[in-house]
Amino acid sequence: MSEHTTRVGDRSIRYLEEGSGEPMILLHGASLGSSADSFARNLRALAHAGFRTISVDRPGYGGSDGPQEVTGSGHASFILRFMDALQLEQAILVGHSQQASVVAQLALDHADRVPRAITVGGGVLPPLGADGRRGEGLTGEPTLEWTRQQLGENLYNHDLITPEEVTLRHRLSVGRNYEYHANRPSAPREASNGDPVSKRVGEHPERILILVGRNDSQNMSERIDLGRRQYPNLNLVAYDSCAHLVHWDQQADFERQVMAFARAAAAVA
Repeated sequence: MSEHTTRVGDRSIRYLEEGSGEPMILLHGASLGSSADSFARNLRALAHAGFRTISVDRPGYGGSDGPQEVTGSGHASFILRFMDALQLEQAILVGHSQQASVVAQLALDHADRVPRAITVGGGVLPPLGADGRRGEGLTGEPTLEWTRQQLGENLYNHDLITPEEVTLRHRLSVGRNYEYHANRPSAPREASNGDPVSKRVGEHPERILILVGRNDSQNMSERIDLGRRQYPNLNLVAYDSCAHLVHWDQQADFERQVMAFARAAAAVA
């Protein structure tokens, strides 16, 4: 695995890369301390399967310049411009948490650039009231213990919360990354583009795969079941004993599902 930077507009953007073959870009979520390193444990297996795997620090996270993007259209534009910076005509996208709906929309609306996408977490499932999460609730830079607790809330398997992981995530939660996070503006409401994303995703199971943990939030099992009832064609894998960081809690099967879906879709294409 190698570390690189590129420029997207006036920002320096850091990314991790391993392997060669069809490009696959992995995008972390919006929690404070998130970064390309969230997928570092997955890159080798996916690269050995024949993919050029690229995990990127989105603007304002990790080693990338801010400010953060705050709208769905802004997130989507960044991804396409990042692909342009790396001279990639097409890429499979893997989007975690907040980025799940972003990569799904790109696969639906820009199939020439994003022929298929894997969403990680419940971002494209039908909403069902409050999810029971406490939120970050910070009034200043987080402590090391706060970072440890946040990882605990996002993982089912707490054996994965090693001192090294806590230290890395905490380092990426303070300084300029905290300032970018604290000072991001509220996202303006964007006009709806027709049908709900869940319905559109259900109409294209060959292009979008959903991987989600039933322990992600208090109502995630209900959302999974609702999604399956409303849109029975959803290409959805729901894991028991799995919380928000699916690619950690269920690492081996996450990698297996991503490889199988990408290969099957490539064969059809």
